Order: sequence, then structure tokens, then C-alpha cells
Amino acid sequence: MPDENSAPDAAHVLFPSDKPAVPNREPEWVAAQRIEAQRRLQGQHPGKPAAPASPEVKPDAGKDDAAKLFAADANAAGEFNSTETDSFFNTYKLNAIKDQDPDRAEAIGAAHEALVANVKAAGTPTDEWNAAQAIVRERVGALSLPSVELIQAEEAKTTEALMAEYGDAAKFNSDLAAANKFIEDLDKVSPGLIATLNHSGAGNDPKLVRAAIKEARRRGY
Repeated sequence: MPDENSAPDAAHVLFPSDKPAVPNREPEWVAAQRIEAQRRLQGQHPGKPAAPASPEVKPDAGKDDAAKLFAADANAAGEFNSTETDSFFNTYKLNAIKDQDPDRAEAIGAAHEALVANVKAAGTPTDEWNAAQAIVRERVGALSLPSVELIQAEEAKTTEALMAEYGDAAKFNSDLAAANKFIEDLDKVSPGLIATLNHSGAGNDPKLVRAAIKEARRRGY
């Protein structure tokens, strides 16, 4: 997984590229920002009507083996199935362990747990989340990361295409701002998200931008 402190300075559609370095010890103001981000991610936006509440989802811990065999049925009933997300994060966690880097492995594990908990609590549909994650997985798994020039060219192409789809610049900019804020908040809860999008160029994929806009609006941004 890319180092979240070394993102290149490049333009992107979906997220800002000026994320500050993460300090070793979390200051109080960072913790406060994370708490506020968690509230927004759950649909609590000052001055806006509350987003529809999602049903509470019980954690997987404690399920017997037979129940786990019916994960697809649970997903159909509205419970988020984290299998694909678990696989994605565990690959990088195992790589960190092999590299004898326990701090990185712990950080990846914490980001993984926080992200899954947030998505479950928000009631994000599994199929929509997995489709978005597949885009990131494909980009991250590429043989070589895109150059800054390629990222900038794709940013311009995606912006032009989505603007044409909307046919309304004000509406597009409003929806994009909501998606940006959603991603920024999710990065506060699960650090490294923006850096991963930045390094891989996934944040310029039009399908991912559309998915982020849809989820941001669903959560009341």
C-alpha cells in the first residue's frame, strides 16, 4: 500500500492532493476532526436534515461457522459483506509482516477495521462498495504507477466527460464538492485512503467519481 505521507503533487478530480503528513502522536485537534468526520459520515450534517438512519448491523464476531456460510443471504438482507475488503487489506498487511514492519501492519489493520465498521454502520450496499473497490484494486495492482503527467491528463478528461454528462456546471461542482468532503472524512477515519487514490490515479476514474458522488449524497453531504 502506498505510503500516505509521500503522495505526489498532482491534480485529481475526486480528492485534494495536499494531504499533510501524519504525526507520530495524534494531537487533540486531529482526534476532534475525526469525531466530526464520523458524525458527518453517519449523516449528521449541521444545518441539513438528517440522512435516513441505517439499521444497526451486529459485528461478525460470535457467528458460528454455519451462519458464516450464508454470508450471501445476510448481504441480501442488508448486512454489509466485508469479504472483498478484508482480502484487499489483508494482502498489504501480510506484506508488511513479511517485510518485518509491525508498525505498518498495525496501521493497515487499524485502517481496515475502521473502514469496514464505518461502511457497515452507514448501510452502504455491498455490491456498490465492491465495484468501487475493484477499481482501486486494479489501479493499485498495475505493474507501474501512472506518471504525474498521465494523472493530470486523466483528470482533465474525466472532468470534461462528467461535465458533459451533467450539462450543468453548478450541479456538477456541487456534487463533486460533496464527494470530496465525503472522501476527506473517510480518510480521517481510515487514514491512507486519499494517498492510495493519489498514487494509483484511481481518483480520476469516472466510475469511481460517480460512485463517490452517489454515496456522498446518500449520506447527506
